[in-house]
Amino acid sequence: MSRRLTAPLAAITAIAAIATPAAARAEGEDPLPRVALGARAGMQSIFLEGDDSPSDLRGLFVGAGAALRVSRYLGFAAVFEASEYDHRGDRLAVGPTAASWAGFVEARADTNPGGPLSVRIEVGPGYRWLVLPIQGAPTDRFSGFEPMRLHLGPSWRIADRTELAILGGAGFGWFASSASPRSCAVSASCPDSGYDSETASSAHFAADVSIAIRGWP
Repeated sequence: MSRRLTAPLAAITAIAAIATPAAARAEGEDPLPRVALGARAGMQSIFLEGDDSPSDLRGLFVGAGAALRVSRYLGFAAVFEASEYDHRGDRLAVGPTAASWAGFVEARADTNPGGPLSVRIEVGPGYRWLVLPIQGAPTDRFSGFEPMRLHLGPSWRIADRTELAILGGAGFGWFASSASPRSCAVSASCPDSGYDSETASSAHFAADVSIAIRGWP
């Protein structure tokens, strides 16, 4: 082989040796972008303070959020939710539809990102506002911190950059009444409250089941 061909062939061989691992790495890279947008809708219940049979509000909620992936399996998200409760337990006074709004900051994990099936985990703190109308009495308004909420469920890839998940969630927190006057239907801080006045607890628990969709623009 002539010297004029030996040098170019050696250069091509060296480039191929370097490029092949790079191409293999590129094929193995996660194809999903770092930013994801999502929405969810489902059923939600708020169990208000009480050590006997906690009174509850039941209804529907919707939510939307954005997430930033910091690694293949882990990300962080900001979520906002709005709920309407058209059913209430017997221990709550009769009244129109109640409503709540909440914001959360979550850590998110996927067991198989980019795969056809994954387990999705979401956990983080938030803050909730609750408006509870009471028939013939002032509307109660509450707000409180929820130190932890957990969502868990399976997630399926239904398109190139779209996932569908079924999530079950639970969380807890503490409400404080923020309006005056108030009906004292729930707040144990009222001396004439007919609701759990013995324990004076302001704890609440939330549970929901939802369908969530997530996509990468």
